[in-house]
Amino acid sequence: MIAPEVLALLRCPHTSLPLREAGTDELAHWNRLLEAGAPRALPDGAVLQAPFAAGLVAADGSVFYPVVDGVPVLTPDGGFQAAEP
Repeated sequence: MIAPEVLALLRCPHTSLPLREAGTDELAHWNRLLEAGAPRALPDGAVLQAPFAAGLVAADGSVFYPVVDGVPVLTPDGGFQAAEP
């Protein structure tokens, strides 16, 4: 869990909207979408693969950012988009 005062400062790199923590059902939904696609590589070469235990979502629900080892992956290449999350 991210401290509320820190979460209030975070913004989506794609939309500039505030971020919120993904709920259990929403996290399951994003994990299903991510498992259906190819793994994503980050600029440092690390590969992100579902399932994720935590994540942040843009306020409009359009972009998901996984939380890996307690750290949100908030790079432009770290987000996952779906037409209808």
